[in-house]
Amino acid sequence: MPSPKSCDGVFAVIDTASKTGTDHDATAVTFFALDKLSRRTPLLILDWDIAQIEGALLETWLPMVFDRLEELSRLCGARHGSVGVWIEDKNSGTILLQQAIRRQWPATAIDSKLTAMGKDERALSVSGYVYRGSVKYTDYAFDKTTVHKRKSRNHLVDQIESFRIGDKDNKREDDLFGHVLLWDSNRTGKQRRLLRALKNGANTQGSNMQYHE
Repeated sequence: MPSPKSCDGVFAVIDTASKTGTDHDATAVTFFALDKLSRRTPLLILDWDIAQIEGALLETWLPMVFDRLEELSRLCGARHGSVGVWIEDKNSGTILLQQAIRRQWPATAIDSKLTAMGKDERALSVSGYVYRGSVKYTDYAFDKTTVHKRKSRNHLVDQIESFRIGDKDNKREDDLFGHVLLWDSNRTGKQRRLLRALKNGANTQGSNMQYHE
């Protein structure tokens, strides 16, 4: 579906790699728009990116994430602008959180209770919201392709559509897929807090899921 012309706010979720190199996980970010007034889809995936980034370059990468959020805020007419980034507080994510604190950027560590849950459990808990169409891709996020590990494709769609509950294949890439499970895994409580913060004009942030029309 088209990107929104207005929304409450935009935010991003970051998953960082524990190791660098083409044989290891990547660092990935997914961007979202939230609109509590929407009668169709309150949560939209706007954009995503995935890359192999050496640890020394992370400090130059994070500002680009915030720049993209600001750009999306303007393009989507976000009433409360960019409401920040959620980052898992482990591995190189801890470095990014420290960098954001130093620069007074709106960034929040993802609740460790959520990241500790298995992906199967999170997938089951969010399936109802996806089935009802509460979360969807925008056309831009659905049609986007990039080259990663010498493969050109839409890595977000590929990871989401190839996921199977009970699949124990540890080689399956899920850098971007992990993002789409965090928002709705504890959706009711987190969404209420995010919406309340948006209403009050505060800086806070949330996480995600998707589907395409």
